[in-house]
Amino acid sequence: MLESQGGDDFAAFNAFIKYATLRIPPQRIVKDGVDVDLTAIQCANMRLTDIAVHSEEKSQERVALSVDIIGVKMECKLHWAVKYGIIHSSGIATAQLGKSNMYLAADVFSQNFTLSPPERIVVSKCQMQLRVETLDFSGDRPPCLQLLLCRLVVASSLLSLLSLLQCLL
Repeated sequence: MLESQGGDDFAAFNAFIKYATLRIPPQRIVKDGVDVDLTAIQCANMRLTDIAVHSEEKSQERVALSVDIIGVKMECKLHWAVKYGIIHSSGIATAQLGKSNMYLAADVFSQNFTLSPPERIVVSKCQMQLRVETLDFSGDRPPCLQLLLCRLVVASSLLSLLSLLQCLL
């Protein structure tokens, strides 16, 4: 088991990932007559508080692995466009994610771990708990929407997208 013992055990790792940028492909979400396009999606300034890794050898061919990533923080920015009938609105959204957690369970396979490296990983469970600390929008604001529709649709789309993508990476 790998686990921190308190303090800032991840200072060097956080200094490294701070400059990494997660670029997410454009997404289109259509729901209840509302079309949402999310483009130029980037998350950066990532850092984490703790990681706990547990493994259990099930056989010479399979190892069960679980990973808890605790206290994930990052900043995300994207271009958004919403279309609802004849109403169009677009702009930029920025989000600060903080104190988010991720749990991943997987089986790692090899022909024989004593003789060869892993060949395949099968993820059996992935859970994300995202906490949005701030969510800011700029851009067009048609009077009939007055942020309500745009913010709700884009915010829920962003959270769904980030949950899915973090578990797939």
